[in-house]
Amino acid sequence: MADYVGDAVFAFWNAPTKVLNHSRVACESALLQQEGLKQLNSTWSTQGFPGFKVRMGIHTGPALCGNIGSSNRMKYTAIGDPVNLASRLENLNKIYATNVIISEDVYSQVHENYVCRPLDHVSVKGRKSSTWIFELITRSTEATSEQLRLCELSGQAWAKYKQRDFQGTINTLDEILQIQAGDQPAQILKGRCESHMDSPPSDDWTGVEVLHEK
Repeated sequence: MADYVGDAVFAFWNAPTKVLNHSRVACESALLQQEGLKQLNSTWSTQGFPGFKVRMGIHTGPALCGNIGSSNRMKYTAIGDPVNLASRLENLNKIYATNVIISEDVYSQVHENYVCRPLDHVSVKGRKSSTWIFELITRSTEATSEQLRLCELSGQAWAKYKQRDFQGTINTLDEILQIQAGDQPAQILKGRCESHMDSPPSDDWTGVEVLHEK
């Protein structure tokens, strides 16, 4: 199902009919749309038109689905915390300069089929619990050695960061920046490490980034 919400498209699977592997279907849909947009941007560029980006956020979880509204205005839709989190993830692409961000719940269901890069461990506005977030990069069968190395190094960097090895994290992030100059997620985490080295975090520090904006 799909619905328009302002200038966005809200799409959801597994309701009203059962969709097997719905998280994987959602990820495949996202990649197909990004690939289609890349072709359109290439065509528009030759015609002198500017291109544009489409941001996407994907999460899975129990939601209230059905005909919601009143006798004056009613539509079939889904509401609940999973819907809100997906919306927050879409917006986080602005921070990390990415196109598609998925939650750890989605990652746990699709990581064998898709290459996903760990981006951050966050607590989004309006939600007390935290979630790991990942960049959906490509299908596992189509991944390049550079993409696989980028994901591997990102995982290593986050492991060191959680262990408070901030210099070691920086060293790993510098390897990422050699592969992908100006990489935004690496620069964000490097900045945090430098800040923690100047002012060490408290004993109850968990490494979760609390976000105060939608």
